[in-house]
Amino acid sequence: MRLPETQNAKHLYAFKKGFRFAYEGKPVTQAPSDIRYDPAARTFFEQGWEQAQVEITAKIEAAKSASPWRQRLAWYVMLLVGGSATAFGLIHNIQQEKQDVSAISPAPAPQAAQASSTPITPPVAVEATQQATSATVQTSDDSAPPVLQNTPAAPAEAESTTQNTVQADENPLSLALLTTQQREDLNLTREQYLAEQSPVLTEETIVTSDIQIEQAVLSAEVVNREPGEIFTGRVPKPVRQLYFFTQIKNAEGQTLYHRWIHNDREMALIPLTIHSNLYRTWSSKRLTSAWQGQWRVEVLNQDKAVIYRQNFVYGSL
Repeated sequence: MRLPETQNAKHLYAFKKGFRFAYEGKPVTQAPSDIRYDPAARTFFEQGWEQAQVEITAKIEAAKSASPWRQRLAWYVMLLVGGSATAFGLIHNIQQEKQDVSAISPAPAPQAAQASSTPITPPVAVEATQQATSATVQTSDDSAPPVLQNTPAAPAEAESTTQNTVQADENPLSLALLTTQQREDLNLTREQYLAEQSPVLTEETIVTSDIQIEQAVLSAEVVNREPGEIFTGRVPKPVRQLYFFTQIKNAEGQTLYHRWIHNDREMALIPLTIHSNLYRTWSSKRLTSAWQGQWRVEVLNQDKAVIYRQNFVYGSL
């Protein structure tokens, strides 16, 4: 660990904390709140995390490039044993074939002549052998791969395979190899891809309405139906869950909408039912570092016309 050139104890603590987080496999987004909302401490925390990542990567590459002599020795021993076993098997098979050939060699000619001059006897042994061979062939046909008469069984097997596949898909967590954070990042990436395929939204004109927006703020949390830390204009990059808190008047019984827009593409449209004349409600949006830039969040009436808009910047441009 190479400590930064600072005498500030809090900054050194943040740097070491980030370094440990990287070695524990934790992402930057899980930084403690006292570091996450302090820009200077957050910077040192990220420096420590990045330095540890560089060290981890270097160690992995060094381990890959190192010559594992024990593994190679074990591999050579396995090759030697396998080659010896193969050679022994071949020699044994050759000797066995020689013994079989000598066992079935033809009988002497005089005995064969004597056998031909004797009266004809029923070939019991031969017939029994043929019957046995026929039975063996029949059994082999029954256990062989399906032929024409067994073709109807194929769709049933395919159907069974399909059912097993569906059951596996219905429970994806049983075979999941991703962590919860990686799965969330994958979902956010898929959401971003779908948003990029959506049409570009032009900025609509705000219409006049009897509905009054008494309060509209962006916050990192909502506690006891009140917004926590409020952001104006810019939202820090470490924030991964952003809330849009609104207090609405004169909209009882209506369904309004919060629409989240990034770079003129709709990222979320959230319906909100208003249950009283003066009502507090909010929506939230998960964010990722890939979504930095210009954002706007809008309040739409029940006809999905814009009655309020607030612009903000997430992260750095």
